[in-house]
Amino acid sequence: MLVPSASFIFLLIKDIGGSLFVSSLAGTIVAAALAEILARTRKAPSTLFYIGGIVPMVPGSNLYYMVEAFMNSDMDKAAEQGLALIWTILGIAVGAAAVLGVVWTIRKVKQDKLVR
Repeated sequence: MLVPSASFIFLLIKDIGGSLFVSSLAGTIVAAALAEILARTRKAPSTLFYIGGIVPMVPGSNLYYMVEAFMNSDMDKAAEQGLALIWTILGIAVGAAAVLGVVWTIRKVKQDKLVR
């Protein structure tokens, strides 16, 4: 459920013309939100579910092609693949941070209400 949902959103946004940053951001938001929901319902650490949802979006091919181009002295292609790698990683990081920020804020509000 987790991997197909996040990957579907990633590919859908990428196919309709979205940038790598936006598509990886949206896919990660879906994966992270589902991971948090599953963690609460299954009473398990959310990290278990994050891994399954986010790892398929990690741009391993971009890293491979960047290093290959660098080794072949094709700096233009290496820079192109490096930028794609950076934008995808940035989208993943920002998406995960956004969901975690929302979750932590909700927890803090609930704790403050219980203390009062």
